[in-house]
Amino acid sequence: QVNGGRVTGVQTPQGSIAAPVIVNAAGAWGGLVAAQAGIELDLSIRHHQVAVVESPPEMPWPHLTVIDRLHRIYLRPETGRLTLVGASHDNYYITAEQLDTFSEILTYETRNRVLERLCTRIPIMETAAVHKGHAGVYPCTPDTHALLGAAPGVEGFYCATGFSGHGFKEGPIVGQAMAELILKGRAEVVDITPLRLTRFEESEPYRVPHQYE
Repeated sequence: QVNGGRVTGVQTPQGSIAAPVIVNAAGAWGGLVAAQAGIELDLSIRHHQVAVVESPPEMPWPHLTVIDRLHRIYLRPETGRLTLVGASHDNYYITAEQLDTFSEILTYETRNRVLERLCTRIPIMETAAVHKGHAGVYPCTPDTHALLGAAPGVEGFYCATGFSGHGFKEGPIVGQAMAELILKGRAEVVDITPLRLTRFEESEPYRVPHQYE
């Protein structure tokens, strides 16, 4: 809800909730939430599948979290000697209208592709059995980095979305930075100015000096 250029609250199925400040942390739904306040975010929505495998006894445990750009996979340990594996760059885009109907199932084709890449990278995982799999969605920006900060033109509306697949590991510091921005007028724990919402229209996408390579 916006009145006179500032937010006044949110409308829920249970009724209105008055709020002078709103943080849009709606993930893949972030663009839809922003649109309700008259704000357009440069976001796309990606659909992604992951497999969870049972690590064989010869696999060191716990193993490291790995991002392998050569074989285009990533993996991390889960509890119970399980390993979550995803194939990077195997995403496809969906529209906002598909957010209520996207598949949450790991397909047989993706399962085989993920396992093939995993075993190429770590041959001892050839005996790993698939425990389960699932799929989900996440928002992505043109430079694959989050949109953080106040929305121009609507006072009291802030965004913390568009994490492009790496939001969980950034979440704790982002929460602190956003709280400082709202309460003190600027983020003190880390400078989030490079991640401002207007950077794309200003032709200043965020470039990281050191990627995983």
